[in-house]
Amino acid sequence: MNQRNVSTAASARTAGSEGARALSRHAFLGLAGLTAAGVLAGCSSTGASAPAPAVVSTADPASPGNVSSFDLAGGTNGRAPTIKLNSGYEMPVAGIGVLQLGAQECYESVTAALDAGVRLVDTAYAYRNEAQVGQAIRDSPVPREEVFVTTKLFPTQFATAGTAIDGALERMGLDYIDLMLLHHPGSFDIDAYHAMERAVASGKVCSIGLSNWYNDEIDQLIEEVSIVPALVQNEIHPLYSEPQVIPHMHDLGIAVEAWYPLGGRGHVDQMLADQTVVGVAQELGRTPAQTILRWHLQRGVVAIPGSGNPDHIVENISLFDFELSETQMEAIDNLNRDEKLGSW
Repeated sequence: MNQRNVSTAASARTAGSEGARALSRHAFLGLAGLTAAGVLAGCSSTGASAPAPAVVSTADPASPGNVSSFDLAGGTNGRAPTIKLNSGYEMPVAGIGVLQLGAQECYESVTAALDAGVRLVDTAYAYRNEAQVGQAIRDSPVPREEVFVTTKLFPTQFATAGTAIDGALERMGLDYIDLMLLHHPGSFDIDAYHAMERAVASGKVCSIGLSNWYNDEIDQLIEEVSIVPALVQNEIHPLYSEPQVIPHMHDLGIAVEAWYPLGGRGHVDQMLADQTVVGVAQELGRTPAQTILRWHLQRGVVAIPGSGNPDHIVENISLFDFELSETQMEAIDNLNRDEKLGSW
């Protein structure tokens, strides 16, 4: 892991890994209690992204839900069900990512997604399109509280993360951000995480988490922070299915989300033409893309495929009227080659 600037880790490490995790969870629950009491200005006690009637939560409202298993029967094509994160907020299990979308294409894609029923939008400072995401949300007739917005701080922002958080809010023109992630490990990442914790306390951010963190890195970070990450977003697809990482995160109560769920730009055609995927898709009477996305959801992995094509956006949110059998799930599981297609 890259160099860290840590001032408070020593006592947690001497307490041992399990004890430190228990302490950090205790601290998290104390802050979550403030949220439930309605103290936070930007993030409401029912969750900043309170689901519309068509969205069904898998969780008991009194406690965070099971982030490893989704109530997919509660979804309908065009509207994904939600899970309850360990922060207490509801998050749709399928949405859209806007990596590599230029300004106008991003605006049009998010607009099309919201029109199609998508309620989860993922962006990042590094994508250079936070402003267009925010503009599309503000221009949409969909109420802000129904849209779950994720953005990320890049390592070049970690040393001045508090300023960077305010910059994200300003660029997007939003009063709060539903989920903010550190884009990947880097110098001052613990300091940046503490800045996100302070943003939770002030109501600027509802939930916080990480992107491109793996088991050892997560275990170390949890010892050094007060709020357990609500979500980890990693590269996950049939060729790189993370069979060790996903259950570890779920055991910690951390939701898992896949970027590049279809293999990523430049590799999507390869993934969608895979003979195993095509065979399962034909058995189901669905497209290869829908088959892979449903495979993610049945594994308890949130999926955020990117697209600038309105028809594909509709296709990618139409995942709730079919199901892969155990045999079909295993067939796609067996494609794993631990082959990363991204750059992190």
